[in-house]
Amino acid sequence: MLKAENQELKGKIEKLEKEVSRLNDNVERMCDLLLEKMDTPNQKFIYYKGDDNNSVGKLVGIGSNKREGSSILYPYVVE
Repeated sequence: MLKAENQELKGKIEKLEKEVSRLNDNVERMCDLLLEKMDTPNQKFIYYKGDDNNSVGKLVGIGSNKREGSSILYPYVVE
């Protein structure tokens, strides 16, 4: 019985490792596309995961949008 459970867990781990690898490839591709399409050579981005582990993260540009009447740079969400 333990051997069967162990095999099942190994299968699930392999499946998760493949999914993580695929997601990593997607993130790398997204970063490559952003670098190709940037309007300015100095634009910087961070990835903001969100408030909880279940939320979808967002790519956030840094230093480009200023709020009216302020000289402080604020992050903004890339749509």
